[in-house]
Amino acid sequence: MGRAKVRQKRPWFSKKFYASFMNIKEFTADSLGREFLGIVSDALDSDKMRRNTGYVK
Repeated sequence: MGRAKVRQKRPWFSKKFYASFMNIKEFTADSLGREFLGIVSDALDSDKMRRNTGYVK
């Protein structure tokens, strides 16, 4: 009984697909990081914060 042939390992992803996936991943990470920095920068900017909250000193 048992198997007559040894099972061959097959790659799950092609190299081309994996490279495309990694490029998209890097682009998304960079884009979200820049957007987050902009949001934090705007939140810490005192002039913009005063205008957005209506607080007048």
